[in-house]
Amino acid sequence: MEALSVPMTTSRQSADYHPTVWGDYFINYSSLQSNMSLAEQKEKNEALRMEMKKILINATDPLESLELIDSIQRLGVAYHFEKEINDILCRVQKINIIDDDLYAVALRFRLLRQQRYTISSVVFKRFLDDKGDFMACLCNNVKALLSLYESAYLGFPDEEILEKGKKFSRVHLKSLICKMEPSSALMVTSALELPLVRRPERLKARNYIEIYDKYKLCNQKLLDFAKFDFNILQAIHQEELRIISEWWKELGLFKDLPFVRDRIVESYFWMLTTYCEHYYSHARVIMTKLMALAVTTDDIYDIYGTLEELELFTNVIESWDLERVRTLPEYMQRCFLVIYNTFKELEDELAPEHNSFRVHYLRDELKRMAHAYLQETKWASECYIPKLEEYLKVTFITSGCIFITCASYVGMKEVISKDTFDWVVSLPEIIKSFCAIGRLMNDIGSYQNEQKRNHLASSVQCYIKEYGCSKMEASKKLKGMVEEHCKIINREFVYTKNIPLPLIRPILNLSRIYDFFYKDTIDRFTDASEFMKKSITEVLEIIKYRWNFRQLWDRRKFWMLSLQIDRQKFWRSKRQKIRWFYAVQKEKNEELRMEMKKTLINANDPLKSLELIDSIQRLGVAYHFEKEINDMLCRVQKTNTIDDDLYEVALHFRLLRLQRYNISSDVFNRFLDDKGDFMACLCNNGKALLSLYEYANLGFPDEEILEKAKNFSRVHLKSLICKMDPSSALMVTSALEFPLVRRPERLKARNYIEIYDKYKLCNQKLLDFANFDFNILQAIHQEELRIISEWWKELGLFKDLPFVRDRIVESYFWMLTTYCEHYYSHARVIMTKLMALAVTMDDIYDIYGTLEELELFTNVIESWDLERVRTLPEYMQRCFIVIYNTFKEIEDELAPEHNSFRVHYLRDELKRMAHAYLQETKWASECYIPKLEECLKVTFITSGCIFITCASYVGMKEVISKDTFDWVVSLPEIIKSFCAIGRLMNDIGSYQNEQKRNHLASSVQCYIKEYGCFEMEACKKLKGMVEEHCKIINREFVSTKNIPLPLIRPILNFSRIYDFFYKDTIDIFTDASEFMKKSITEVLVDPILIYRKD
Repeated sequence: MEALSVPMTTSRQSADYHPTVWGDYFINYSSLQSNMSLAEQKEKNEALRMEMKKILINATDPLESLELIDSIQRLGVAYHFEKEINDILCRVQKINIIDDDLYAVALRFRLLRQQRYTISSVVFKRFLDDKGDFMACLCNNVKALLSLYESAYLGFPDEEILEKGKKFSRVHLKSLICKMEPSSALMVTSALELPLVRRPERLKARNYIEIYDKYKLCNQKLLDFAKFDFNILQAIHQEELRIISEWWKELGLFKDLPFVRDRIVESYFWMLTTYCEHYYSHARVIMTKLMALAVTTDDIYDIYGTLEELELFTNVIESWDLERVRTLPEYMQRCFLVIYNTFKELEDELAPEHNSFRVHYLRDELKRMAHAYLQETKWASECYIPKLEEYLKVTFITSGCIFITCASYVGMKEVISKDTFDWVVSLPEIIKSFCAIGRLMNDIGSYQNEQKRNHLASSVQCYIKEYGCSKMEASKKLKGMVEEHCKIINREFVYTKNIPLPLIRPILNLSRIYDFFYKDTIDRFTDASEFMKKSITEVLEIIKYRWNFRQLWDRRKFWMLSLQIDRQKFWRSKRQKIRWFYAVQKEKNEELRMEMKKTLINANDPLKSLELIDSIQRLGVAYHFEKEINDMLCRVQKTNTIDDDLYEVALHFRLLRLQRYNISSDVFNRFLDDKGDFMACLCNNGKALLSLYEYANLGFPDEEILEKAKNFSRVHLKSLICKMDPSSALMVTSALEFPLVRRPERLKARNYIEIYDKYKLCNQKLLDFANFDFNILQAIHQEELRIISEWWKELGLFKDLPFVRDRIVESYFWMLTTYCEHYYSHARVIMTKLMALAVTMDDIYDIYGTLEELELFTNVIESWDLERVRTLPEYMQRCFIVIYNTFKEIEDELAPEHNSFRVHYLRDELKRMAHAYLQETKWASECYIPKLEECLKVTFITSGCIFITCASYVGMKEVISKDTFDWVVSLPEIIKSFCAIGRLMNDIGSYQNEQKRNHLASSVQCYIKEYGCFEMEACKKLKGMVEEHCKIINREFVSTKNIPLPLIRPILNFSRIYDFFYKDTIDIFTDASEFMKKSITEVLVDPILIYRKD
């Protein structure tokens, strides 16, 4: 009998599914390996796995043990430690600690119930008030609320207390989001969107690794283990997907049957949510193939086949007889033969281990699905809408949940009896609920598209007809039914003890993932969206960087060596890249800038206005909106609203003081108690404490309340860190390490862009503007650094004078902290050149020159006479000629605008520095240690702070009079304090190294000798002096109104950055560290990736 031909007049439906978004991507994809081979990673991973086992076995503290387990599970490595985790949970369950910490109780409850331990929700009763509601005192405890919220999603039917817990925590978490910092808000919004138990395991692991990596108190061995494990598993998953993609391509079904959904990558990703462990690799490949064939069959029944054809197709599937295939149309023949051959191959493969019966169950379920599909088609052809109960009896089968459960068992290595398959197809409660969730979520998500095809028999349509309600009401009711079935699954998972955990877990995992695949009531499997593509990319594609593994060997110390950044990156022309940035981004940036201007001008809510300004400043784009920000702050100041919200008050005053508004700290008196201390009720308000801490770092001398505020906020923030989620803890530890005002502007902008990008409530236009602006400025900075690097290379000083610090990149990075705006581009180039020459001169005096040579050198610099250069040693001649020529070039360049006088001031300051350097050398040669006051009079000049302030003015386009230079060299209070900070921080940071060279005249050594104390005490005292000078600078910045903001800001920026360059009392400019390299790379090498949304 010949195959049926399809009449040209046959009326068929079309779903018009878009083609795959992946093409041959995973066939051709070549995984970017890390700096370790896979074999090396596996070896290292095994060693870390054994260490983590020991840690788990030796864990004794109940809460710490639970938190460790929670981290292990979130990081996706719990499958390595199932026995150890069970042992701990068994002990924790038996202890039955009565605890009034909601966070700890909810965590214990969640971990026990997740592991099938019987635990009652009665443990939460202690947190209810007399009315049976959760206590009001819990409303602001984000950590506890989040823990309660996650636990509530493991509730059973009729556990009203957990339903209350879910609603209570959701309401209060939502209300707190707008008051949280971005990272905390992100954590909460992510949870509200998809609770932990409903997120794909690999995506959850990927995201949590990135959070945990920034958590200062993390277990580094666990983190490294999780990174290795993720990479190892990902390589396995990629290989599986390559095999599957090649199989699918060779089959060619998506070409022969163009109406079917070509979703092989999405099918694999869905199956990956069932089990991700390496030992289920072959099972996943089988399961994905079966899923792809089920999708194809579904599309034939649902879209393309006529009723007559589908009756034939059903009969052939029922008979499972190849002889009857000829009765089918060609496209159905093609499909059935693939199904038949795939099942036969599996059957033959499983036969040697007597497991071919598994395929028989699968085949029987496919037949049941075919009959059920046919029934749906008959309903559609008759325009019949059944009652919901009748509908669900049929569509529980077409949901494919029973089929996919059987498919998940087919390739598993576990011993699985026929009884288990019989249990599945008998529809026990857990399977019924799985089917209900699958069917209802699919119907809600695909309702709109299916209505376009007159696909009437949907649970939504059945409910609308039966109960006479709207689509919205029907969807809401059906979602309520889904939630009830989720509770049934939670219960059955715990109580169905006759089914081993490896066999019941796939059902649990598959049932919980529907929220993800039908997010926002959209079928993201069929309509493969950006959200879906991004998720698959995160899990299956190596992103453009690899995990950074903590080095386990001692890092070599670098002295007099340049930071190991590849200079070719900067010497190679970047012009093409800059053209691209300007062409693609500048036009868009200008458009966004104008929109943001309007937003600022129209802002009227005081708090929202302040928060917008705060975000603009943190994102590094405030220089575009100086007038608008000033206008807004002027309005806010005049309003003078009295507020009892510490967060708001501290933010208000920080922004005003940063903008040179003279504002009193007395406003904080309202937050003091009768004893004059900050109120105890503020101790646990992390957001307010952080806002207070940031403001306190802008204090003036004698502002005792701000010193109290700094101590109070620091103490309580430290105590709260261990109770915070990782991202919040990271924000706080970063602030305690470097307050906002002491971080380099570009690094601050880069870091905040990454935080703000994850903040769901962010202003997208502002974020886009900041992204574009960062890249545009970075391109300008890279071009400047290319010019400077070429100049430095051509000079060759670092080769001719090999004892000097070759730090041209670091010098530029330091100068970039002075001003980063595009209109100071040329000024930065000049300033960096001058900085490099000052460093060279410092090293000649400090390290290499003899006293006699240095006296000659000082005389030549003082005379500024090229004729006298011949009296110098060759290396000094080389240095002086470069300094002389550079100054002359700058002087000639500035002459047309009558600004050459600027270089004269700079030259005079260089002469003063030379004399001061010589004085230091004389002290060293005489082993003389002066008193601190005498030392500082000289070393204020050798700090270079006066010189670099003048250097910052040389290339600026602003009108700068001689009076301004006279003001600088007259050492006003702000310059004195700048010099003090520069000198003291340098001395503390370089003390150890300089002592090796008998460099005695250091403020540390002077203090030790004068006051007869130890090094630690001296450093502590000098750091206290630095803090006092920081306060003086804060005050002078606000009160020195005769100096315009553009001219006083460089001094402010420079003085505040020493904490960064002398981090942990180490001179990271001289000893170019990994920390320094990472910072420079973030600001000057790596652009922010901006993804086009096609």
